[in-house]
Amino acid sequence: MNLIFLDVDGVLNSINNLIKVYNETQKSHSGYSYPFDPNCLENLKELVTKTNSNLVISSTWRLTSEGRNTLLQELKKYDLDKLVIGYTPFLNSNRNEEIKEFLSNFEANINPNFIILDDDSDIDDLLPFLVKTDNQVGLTNENVQQAIKKLTKTIIEEHDDFER
Repeated sequence: MNLIFLDVDGVLNSINNLIKVYNETQKSHSGYSYPFDPNCLENLKELVTKTNSNLVISSTWRLTSEGRNTLLQELKKYDLDKLVIGYTPFLNSNRNEEIKEFLSNFEANINPNFIILDDDSDIDDLLPFLVKTDNQVGLTNENVQQAIKKLTKTIIEEHDDFER
């Protein structure tokens, strides 16, 4: 099973898109009205389709019902809402610990391959699993290719270990 730990700000929305939307509408956005970038959502759809992945929300958007609902509504526009299988717990610590906690409580008989999509790199020893996005542009085609390689590499390494 492939999992993608998904941040929102700087991954599914971007500063460039915020500026574009503002210039078109002259309306400022903040909080949960921050506009999602259609290109980033298309890139996420391509990634989950090519890797047959499920989504685990690690973003702070998971912490309120308004944030979760807004995110799920946006994901639904791209048929991605059905792929959300959970949310990392809030431990009042760094994202690294929250991801580890989620994985430790995940189905015991499943050892998932995973990556982390985030614009921050404060994830300590999980850094090898990070696909770091640039908050200026969000999730790009290059990030998608990197994510596919990371998930594929993990599968190949596990398969190699299995055959030894």
